[in-house]
Amino acid sequence: MYAQVALPVSPRRLFTYEIPPDWKGPIEPGQRVVVPFGRRSLPGTVVGLQESAPKGVRVRRLGGSTGELPRLPREILELTRWAAEYYLVSWGAILEAAAPSQLYVRRRHSLWPGPVSGERRGLEGEILHAVRARPGLRPETLRRRFRSVDLKGALARLERKGLIVRREEWAVPQRRATPRKLDEPPVQAESATVDHASKPFTLTREQGAAVEKIDSAVEAARFEVFLLKGVTGSGKTEVYLEGVRRAMSLGRRALYLVPEIGLTPILAGRLQREFGDGLAVLHSGMGNRQRAEAWKRVMDGSAHLILGARSAVFAPVPDLGLIVVDEEHDPSYKQDDFPRYNGRDLAVVRARLAGVPIVLGSATPSLETVYRARAGKMQLLELKQRIDGRPLPEVQIVDMRRELGRGAGRGPVLSSTLIDSLRETVSNGAQAILLLNRRGYASFLLCRACGKVAHCRHCSVGLSLHRQEARMRCHYCGRVEPVAKCCPSCGGEDLAEGTEGTERLEEELKQALPGVGAVRLDSDTTKGRASFVAQALRAFEKGEVQILLGTQMVAKGHDFPNVTLVGVLCADQTLGFPDFRAAERTYQLIHQVSGRAGRGARPGRVIVQSFAPEHYAVRLGASQDYDAFFEKELAYRRGLRYPPFRVLVQLILSDRQAQRGFTRARQVSERVKRASGGDLCVLGPALAPLSKLRGQFRFQILIKGTSRRRLNRILTDVLENLETERFPLHALTVDVDPVTTL
Repeated sequence: MYAQVALPVSPRRLFTYEIPPDWKGPIEPGQRVVVPFGRRSLPGTVVGLQESAPKGVRVRRLGGSTGELPRLPREILELTRWAAEYYLVSWGAILEAAAPSQLYVRRRHSLWPGPVSGERRGLEGEILHAVRARPGLRPETLRRRFRSVDLKGALARLERKGLIVRREEWAVPQRRATPRKLDEPPVQAESATVDHASKPFTLTREQGAAVEKIDSAVEAARFEVFLLKGVTGSGKTEVYLEGVRRAMSLGRRALYLVPEIGLTPILAGRLQREFGDGLAVLHSGMGNRQRAEAWKRVMDGSAHLILGARSAVFAPVPDLGLIVVDEEHDPSYKQDDFPRYNGRDLAVVRARLAGVPIVLGSATPSLETVYRARAGKMQLLELKQRIDGRPLPEVQIVDMRRELGRGAGRGPVLSSTLIDSLRETVSNGAQAILLLNRRGYASFLLCRACGKVAHCRHCSVGLSLHRQEARMRCHYCGRVEPVAKCCPSCGGEDLAEGTEGTERLEEELKQALPGVGAVRLDSDTTKGRASFVAQALRAFEKGEVQILLGTQMVAKGHDFPNVTLVGVLCADQTLGFPDFRAAERTYQLIHQVSGRAGRGARPGRVIVQSFAPEHYAVRLGASQDYDAFFEKELAYRRGLRYPPFRVLVQLILSDRQAQRGFTRARQVSERVKRASGGDLCVLGPALAPLSKLRGQFRFQILIKGTSRRRLNRILTDVLENLETERFPLHALTVDVDPVTTL
């Protein structure tokens, strides 16, 4: 017998291995194995069995099993195979994303006495003595003992002489109980029992109508896609939970996806109170042991509700009854590195494969989703009213061009209107949220003498100033430099600070409202502090601080009844991005954060600061008029033939040498044009908007087509031909349905 194995390597094909006669136990599709591949060993997944080997191919034997790693179910194999074909990557790469090898198995090296006897002196003698005293010694143990010497060279010499032998094995790490912080929901449970909480309030008429249709599909175990489009504060979460409760009452389980699990600790806490030990949390920020334990609880059925970010779409949930995708418009559902899959779209495929309903929810759904709903490809459910008939917040747009006279010529972060409103809010015992979607103190330093910006030497972006740590940082490659005292180009000392970030906002806020408690949430304050977000949001929820400020993480999914004021700063900054979704992103961010105000008994107010107050994305985002924005943006997309009117693939060719990179990108572009016979619109190659990243020059090719199937078939043929010609495919990024074209 022979096994077809999918490996996480660039060739998009399966590899055949012979099953050894002495193989212990059964072998089935979905089983994880270790196989020889070239001069190394790799973990892979068995995806099929056959009785004969391919002709003309030297077949090697399976290296071994990964032991106690559970077998992936058929449904996950089908989902990952579909994803591999759709996103034009190897099946093994998607399988690794579905059940990462480092989660369960770890490659370990051990040192053993070799077949040659003999003695050595010095460092080699000490190593040899240690190995003979403890056969199976780990190299890491020796590294801790010999920190400042050439250990690698000494080991290599001993191996060449046959005095020691290095063995490789793949093993499952031993599970140990991991202490849990008080602010983290547990991911382990001893009991599968669910203790349902009572409903917190009576459903509104609109909620009841939505729940009735969702419950009908759940009871019938019928695949159906619902778009739950509800204004902010309309109670979409309660609709989700009613569907979850209905699935559980029928003995089934539910999968609940959110864009970024680290930003929703309050939701996790609520679900923990609702469903107790029946909740399992899955996200990449968890430790390996915690995540492995949660996955095993999912597989054995002891978890009834699985809450997670995009990778949780691959969770092996048995008896699945419902899938929920909250904030379906959020670009975080798209993996930003290899393999570039979209968790929202795969969730729809998974629901179809499982034959269960799926609910996509948002106050600002993506244009593509609403377009499909209006075309009858999914059922639209609308919540047009807030809970208890609460009004949407009053919105005021402040033209920041009139504020440039203040702030010593550089302009203030906070307008006088917003400062006055903040003082009034705090004095009334209420709270405020301030959104500025840019971290750091200033986005760049500009020389007034020569007009040049201090750039990152590895990326085509300016270095951001972080004043509190007295550093300049690249937000793309992470490079850190001391704050420049003079221009690196001309030596001039008159340096101006660029557009402001959250650090400067925090400083100006303290000056304008001394003594008022405020907390900042951005990737600088939360980096390496897993519990900081939960602590900060709880402090804000309890009223211990009056103002919550930060980047987009303060705009998503929060429900604070005491917030009566929201300030949106630099609301138009994303409009300048060379991306066809720039207006949509601007509208969504303004609309979402505006919806945080007035969710309690007191009415809310929103102040939107903008240098382009007349732009339709700013104006309609402030008024939360989604339908008007949809029609205007749809006309723009139709004219330029962008999604949803065309399917799109972005190719990025990266190279350290600009000319070589452009030549290779042109080669790819010409291949696609010839293969398409004129059916596709191929734009480029051209320098990408982010023309250099981490030392690599980037060349962009945009491909538009009317048929996803034909476009993918053409690209598959092109990529396979390039692969046979030893084209460096590792330098080519294929992004199907890109959420950004930067």
